[in-house]
Parts: sequence; structure tokens; C-alpha cells
Amino acid sequence: MMGGEDVAGQIGTWLVQVVLPVALTALFLAGIALARKWIARIDDGRIREILEELVRAAEQMFGAGEGKQKLDFVTSALSQRGIVGVTRPQVEATVNSLFPKFDPWPDAEGEGSGAE
Repeated sequence: MMGGEDVAGQIGTWLVQVVLPVALTALFLAGIALARKWIARIDDGRIREILEELVRAAEQMFGAGEGKQKLDFVTSALSQRGIVGVTRPQVEATVNSLFPKFDPWPDAEGEGSGAE
């Protein structure tokens, strides 16, 4: 029969060999996940700032009614900067946030209600 000290020793050994490494691994992985989330926020903020800058530049360069040229300019400039994966809805959302009167969707008569 085992004594109380043997059981306590085995439990202690088990805690050190199994539970502690698992807990430390979980903490390490949680730290990595938080770091990735923080880095993604930095990238998103930087991309958002660049996108806003390009939308403003396109608006100044092409003026009202030149939506296709503005979109081409913005997507081309993003590509030249190595920024890929920005979608048309993201560009339109940026335009809407910078120029609230912009309406990319036609109204009931088929005409847009704002500048493109």
C-alpha cells in the first residue's frame, strides 16, 4: 500500500510535468494572439489613413462625376504601395465617411443623388 507521501509526491510530479507546461503553453499562445490582434490594428489604421489620403487626392484631381477614374487611381496607388486586398466596398465606405453626401447607389429614378 502506498503512503501519503508517495501519493503527494506523484501528484506533485504530475503537476510539474503535465499541468504546468500546458498552462504555460496556453498563456504563451494567448500572448501571441493578443500581439497579432494589436499588430493588425496598427496595420488597419495605417491602411485606413493611406486610403483616406488617396480618396482625398482622387477627389481633388478628378473632381465630381469621375467615379471610375477616381476608383482606378485609388486602387492603382494602393497596389503601387504594396497594399492588396482593399475592396471596392471599403473604398466606398471611406468615400462615404469623408464625403457624407456621396451616394454610390442610384435612387428610384436611376440617377445617383451625389457626386461620385
